[in-house]
Amino acid sequence: PAADVQKIMAAQATRTQRLAAADSVLFNDGISLAELATHVQALGLQFGL
Repeated sequence: PAADVQKIMAAQATRTQRLAAADSVLFNDGISLAELATHVQALGLQFGL
């Protein structure tokens, strides 16, 4: 039901809270899949993967 969905959404962290808690943020707006893959690979290296 809609009330359940609203309750779940209200309990979630805000975007600002999620960004503040993140170790890393990857923005993929307006980039190609190849560029995204490059960013993901670089991020993986930063985390020792």
